Amino acid sequence: ANKIKRVQDAGAVGVVMANNVEGSLVFMGAVSGDHATLVEVPSVFVSKATGDLLERHLHDDAGVFVQLASPSGRVPLLVDGEPQHGVSGHSQWRYYELFTPPGADDVTVSVTPDFGNPDLFVRVRDYPDTLRYTWSSESEGGDTIHIAADDPDLCRQCALVVGVLGQASDTSYTLTYSVSETLLTLQGGVPVSEQSVPAGEYRYYRMWVGSTESAITVSVTGDGDVDLFFSFTNRRPKDGVKGKDYQKKAAGRNTCWTVDCGQTIMGGDAIHVKGGDDIICKPESGVRHSPCLAYVGVTSQRNSTFTLLYSVDESTAPTRLRDAVALAVAQPTAGDY
Repeated sequence: ANKIKRVQDAGAVGVVMANNVEGSLVFMGAVSGDHATLVEVPSVFVSKATGDLLERHLHDDAGVFVQLASPSGRVPLLVDGEPQHGVSGHSQWRYYELFTPPGADDVTVSVTPDFGNPDLFVRVRDYPDTLRYTWSSESEGGDTIHIAADDPDLCRQCALVVGVLGQASDTSYTLTYSVSETLLTLQGGVPVSEQSVPAGEYRYYRMWVGSTESAITVSVTGDGDVDLFFSFTNRRPKDGVKGKDYQKKAAGRNTCWTVDCGQTIMGGDAIHVKGGDDIICKPESGVRHSPCLAYVGVTSQRNSTFTLLYSVDESTAPTRLRDAVALAVAQPTAGDY
């Protein structure tokens, strides 16, 4: 969504985003901290083969004509926090689809009747009915299904199909889907200030990493000696065994001004993961895939208030220097390379 927003700001009326690697497409789900709610132009995600084909014909005399439209016959898509109004006849079904977020979050689906008695059914990747469903609620009046993040039946980055049944009569209703995030999602380049952590405890965050070639920097500054622990495999990274509890850390003495002395700087810490590093988007299964989520834990030996900043650079190519030509460079983020 952030890439589409940048192209939209540059004047685009629509966006065709092509995958940069071969293989099947992944679901590009929105997470808090990105710009999904600010995107107003239509957009579509296509395979690398399709993108290469379009690119080859961009300079043809006839050009390339692209028409974006919703797939015919597709059920309505539920969006987090946006109510959908619907009507269902007696013993008739109305179906909707939602995509679960990539993180371990609680999901809630609720239906509120204007009149009648709608019942609610949810099924993973398929249409539910009264005999085949994953979750259901058949109370009198309104119904709510709350799916906990640790529910073994809840998949991540997959489709859930919601069915509303007019059980005993015609019904008019409002359907709402919401996500309760268990971790705050950091947005690239946007500092999160006025965060606090009690002495000896941890605060956890997550961030969206779009490519295995992305260079990642997480920095923290505060009024105490705050330390950072970072991982792609552990959603609660903390001090302990490297590779299990964390993959990278910035923790140590608070007596120098540069990240070269243990990645600990005066008043804060910084972690840098270079683009293409083997740990990027590599889960415990060992199969790398992107986009993915990374996780960071912040702790301190005393009560501390801090500001956390996540930045990502998807361009890992070095800047070319010319003999005797000065190059002005701004380096605003501690820990950046």
